[in-house]
Amino acid sequence: MDAQPPSQAIPQAVPGSPIETTARKPLWLRVLIGLGWTAWILMGMGLWLPSNGRLERFVERTLQSQLGAAEGTIEVSAIALDWTARSATIGRIAYVAQREELALQDLELRLGWSLTRGPYLEQAVALHGYLRVSEPLVQGIQATLGDAPNAPTPLDLTRIPALAIEDLRLEVETPEWGDMPLGTVRASLQEDSSGRPHLVGRMVPALEEGQGEFLLEGSMETDGRLVFRSTARDLPLGPGFLPELPTFDWVRDLYPEGRADLDATGHWAFGREALPHLDIRTVLREGEVRLPWLANRPAHTLVDLGAVCSASFAPSREPSLWDRDAWEGRADLSARWKDTRVDGQVRFARASTTNALAELFAHVAEVALDEELVELLGSAEWAQDLWESLALGGRLEAFVGLRTPTDWDPTLPETLERAVALVADGNASCAYVGGLNEDGSGVRNYGFPLPITKVEGLVTHLVGPDLALPDRLSLVGLEGLHPSGPVRANGSSHLMPLRLATASQQGKHRPKQFDLSIRATALAVDDELRAALGGLSGLEGCERLAEEYRPDGGRFDLQLDLWRQTGQEKLSADILVDVQEVDLTPETLGVGLQAARGNLAILIDGRSTGGSAISVDLLGNAAGCEGGVQVLGRSQSASEASMVWWNVAASGVDLNDPLLRERLGRQAPENLDALGLVGHVDLELNSVQASDSQTRAWVEIHSGAEPLRAAPPDLPGVVEAVAGRASLDLRWPDEEAQAEGDALGSAQVAWRVATSGQLPLLGSRVPLYLSADGRPERPAQIAVWGAGLDLEDPQVKESLALFVGPGTEGDATSALAELEQAGTLDFSAQLTLPPLSGPEATDSPPPALQLGLSTHLKRIGPQDAPILEALEGGGEYNGSSWTFASLTAELAGSPVAFNEVVLQPGSPGTWLEAQLSAPSLPIDEAHLQHFLDAQTLDSLLGELGCSGEIQLDGTRLELAHQEDGTIGMHLKGPVTLRDVSLRLGLPVVLHRSENIALDLFYENGRVRAAAEVRDLEGEVAGRKLSQTNLQVTYLEPRLTIEALNGRFEGGHLSSIALPGSARSGFFSLDLAEPYAFSLAGEMIDVDVSQLLRGVFNSDFANRGKINADMQLRGRLSDLNGIRGVGRFRLTNSDLWAIPVFQVLFSQLGFESAATFSRFDARFGVAGGEIDMNHIRLKSDLLSLVGSGTLKMNGNLNHDLEVNYSLLDRLGPITRVLYKIQSGLLRISVLGNLDRPEVAVKGLFSQFFPPSKGGQKLPLPPYSKRRRRF
Repeated sequence: MDAQPPSQAIPQAVPGSPIETTARKPLWLRVLIGLGWTAWILMGMGLWLPSNGRLERFVERTLQSQLGAAEGTIEVSAIALDWTARSATIGRIAYVAQREELALQDLELRLGWSLTRGPYLEQAVALHGYLRVSEPLVQGIQATLGDAPNAPTPLDLTRIPALAIEDLRLEVETPEWGDMPLGTVRASLQEDSSGRPHLVGRMVPALEEGQGEFLLEGSMETDGRLVFRSTARDLPLGPGFLPELPTFDWVRDLYPEGRADLDATGHWAFGREALPHLDIRTVLREGEVRLPWLANRPAHTLVDLGAVCSASFAPSREPSLWDRDAWEGRADLSARWKDTRVDGQVRFARASTTNALAELFAHVAEVALDEELVELLGSAEWAQDLWESLALGGRLEAFVGLRTPTDWDPTLPETLERAVALVADGNASCAYVGGLNEDGSGVRNYGFPLPITKVEGLVTHLVGPDLALPDRLSLVGLEGLHPSGPVRANGSSHLMPLRLATASQQGKHRPKQFDLSIRATALAVDDELRAALGGLSGLEGCERLAEEYRPDGGRFDLQLDLWRQTGQEKLSADILVDVQEVDLTPETLGVGLQAARGNLAILIDGRSTGGSAISVDLLGNAAGCEGGVQVLGRSQSASEASMVWWNVAASGVDLNDPLLRERLGRQAPENLDALGLVGHVDLELNSVQASDSQTRAWVEIHSGAEPLRAAPPDLPGVVEAVAGRASLDLRWPDEEAQAEGDALGSAQVAWRVATSGQLPLLGSRVPLYLSADGRPERPAQIAVWGAGLDLEDPQVKESLALFVGPGTEGDATSALAELEQAGTLDFSAQLTLPPLSGPEATDSPPPALQLGLSTHLKRIGPQDAPILEALEGGGEYNGSSWTFASLTAELAGSPVAFNEVVLQPGSPGTWLEAQLSAPSLPIDEAHLQHFLDAQTLDSLLGELGCSGEIQLDGTRLELAHQEDGTIGMHLKGPVTLRDVSLRLGLPVVLHRSENIALDLFYENGRVRAAAEVRDLEGEVAGRKLSQTNLQVTYLEPRLTIEALNGRFEGGHLSSIALPGSARSGFFSLDLAEPYAFSLAGEMIDVDVSQLLRGVFNSDFANRGKINADMQLRGRLSDLNGIRGVGRFRLTNSDLWAIPVFQVLFSQLGFESAATFSRFDARFGVAGGEIDMNHIRLKSDLLSLVGSGTLKMNGNLNHDLEVNYSLLDRLGPITRVLYKIQSGLLRISVLGNLDRPEVAVKGLFSQFFPPSKGGQKLPLPPYSKRRRRF
């Protein structure tokens, strides 16, 4: 219990008064004490004051002074005194603000007297009263409190008089609903057995016939708080429970019924707070609600309505009963409609997710889709339209949400935010009948009413009054099945409801947005589908779909998109029908298509400036056409322009068929007879007609699957296997002439012919191809192509030499001639002739001839070792050089490509330039034999064991004439290496290195090259090398690696500069005897476990870092001549499983599992041995320091001194001995690497010669590291 704050002044006792005030009393207690003193004063003054109203005015002024800054007034009347009973009775006392807020009638004040307290108020009892909980009353109480302390003031509970009220009517003022009666209270505050004031009472709520009762109980605490609780059980709820206010008429129309249990707790600090704190929990059961639109159908009433509600009220510093932030409430609801269970939840005030006053959420796990559900939803406009447009059936899951804003007017329920979600899980059915036609007919012909079952997806309806388009209906991911396949649909309708639309938003200006997408596959074309197509008859261009195309059999895939925006006069649509094996008879074609395939598209723009377009793409069979008919067309109409385009292609039409002759006109049959053609052709007709331009048509005739035969009557020969096409481009500037006379004769014609055939000769059959075209008053173009010229034929060689040109000994032409070639060539010739008439006939250039060549060479080079094979490509000759855009070939079976090739046979220098690309060239003898001499090739593949793949990507290749008559080569550009391995003392593998900058020359039989490598990934002796950069040069016969820097097994590997060298050369090697080499590199922080993995049978060094550098020179053919120096350091390691150390520790009396954590050494290489002039191995037990040598034949000779590190664990005498021995004990390692011998030289070994095997240690086998390590 909080004490009085120190800063609060403690009023002094009134002189002569028996009451000693230790702390300021709360207002309510001061008022009661004031009433007591007033009663005593009244009794005293009543002896001499006459009964003329002055006594009442005196009491009013006395009590008014206690109200402080409150704006209300006190009214008192009918005061009566009873000296014998020591009591005063006030007939009426009231507090009036805007109106009478609080009134007590027949208030009896009984007085008491004691020696310690003097006169005091013993009891106050009111027989009747009225309390109106209103904002003026709360404001008056708050003003009366004034600067009352927030901290509780300790009370003497014995000074609180007994209080009682027999009949107190309670009402509460609501901002929108007026005064609401709560009930009648009867309560008393009296001392209990412990002497504490205890509150008991009951309240009869304002229910019909006074049913129900609230029990009240509480106690007054010493901190000035009245702690109370109220319970009620089995309260009847009904329409009579609601106030008789128009605001509640909509709730009363629901005929609510039920029973409720209530539990409430609270506390009220009268002297510090104007309103109490409340926590309320209510349980509703056996409830029911009769929806007003189903009032005459009680079977549809929501029954078994239950709720568990909880609410709390915590007033702020500026208290208001209707402060939203002071309230927080939740309710979990459940009900049953017919056989359907409904669950829900209500969140009120601060418990809502937004700043709303309340939120309602309802869920129905399964509900039938029938007219009863529409009625249950109130037969709302959106629900009625949804059911009629979708023809819903079956069952689905439903979710409903309502949100009440803080400023909601209950008389305008349409302003509520609400949402409905219908979730289909495969038990629903529908058919999109579509919306009403706005022509006033009441017909729904904007849909596709195909019955769909097993529907899954989501239908939502949202009303957001604050949105630009408040009413939003959406179809989300609807999927279902029709008897022959699946259907998917998505859509939405956003609009301004009529109930919310302004005067300017009526009619066609009513804001709306609509879109619908339907996808259906494998629809069987039957009466049901034809009826569904009739459902689209309200759309422009779809009035007679079924009648216009007469579909029968087969299947359709349908894509239907409908949409409409505000201001659009009509509905917009995209309709795409995929036709599969359907029999069609299009009216515009007049020819029936059997088993047609293709698509039909209809596009409709519903805007006032829009139009419609119909697109046809069909392929089917037709009588008289062996290969069928394809129909393509598009008809487009708009308010200002229109266009019609058709394409008809018939395959396998007989040249004597009436169809062809009728289409070509009267002159065409005579021309066909003059050519003497016999066979079948393919026909294609195109025509375009626009509203603002002339008509144009194209006719193309192709030879069919079987070639034609030409036997012109005026020529003696016959051309066999004729195949090709002829095309006509026709224009009709004069539409009247086209209509009156021969259409073909009145047209301006541009022609083109392209044919192929074989001219039979005595020795062979030469394939030919002819192309020719002409236009009025333009030069004619004639081109001839021939194929299959055999290069091994002497006549072909002779003819080809005419175009290559004569050559002299040693030039490029001679070099080409010396290369053996096998294969074929294709040729071309193009001739341009001046026009026969027109203005260009006199000024045109003379006839021009242009040649072309295409190679199909089997090989270039000797048959047993060809340089290139399968050379393919084409080029042109401009009089001085041949140019080839691309040539492809194979080099030893690997594909290569030459791009931007320029060949100049007569050039004395560079005679070939090209961009060379090869995805994969293996490094082997077959691919390198033509580019390296035998010795270099043998060293590269033999001594170095080089293998892998090379990739070239646009590398520049130049071939030039050399002084010795050979061909020189220059290769420069990007190169990629993959999986390259070679032996440079250690096996080296390059996994991949891209974009190597290569510059290679092959001149006079020798090679020189330089390359820069970036981001190389590879391995050295199985150890990973990554992110490595280096430079490589090759100047025959020396290979050099310089500027190496990369990551190596957790550390770095780099090259270092050799003495006397300006560059950091890492490795160089002559690829010829005696294989001189040099090596200069260093390792930094290399992981020893990765570096030495697999070297030993045990993990003697499973961790640590190695830092080392090495510089070597010599010849691989003379190992004893190798010279060099180096350093080695191993740190943070565990050297244990080396047998020498294992037994050594055992002989010295230590654990054999002791380890060395560091190993340092410096060495030099000379004279066939490795001189390790400084060795130091360090462990926690001892250190070995010394030097030794390792010869190339494996002989060892090392002398090591033992220094101990464990002397602190030994006794004093033993410690002295160990210290002496640590300076005299030495280890000698002799023998060879295969079987080393270890000798321990002790303190007295210098005085006694060692026996033959006395101090030699046995050689134990390698062993695994123990588990403890």
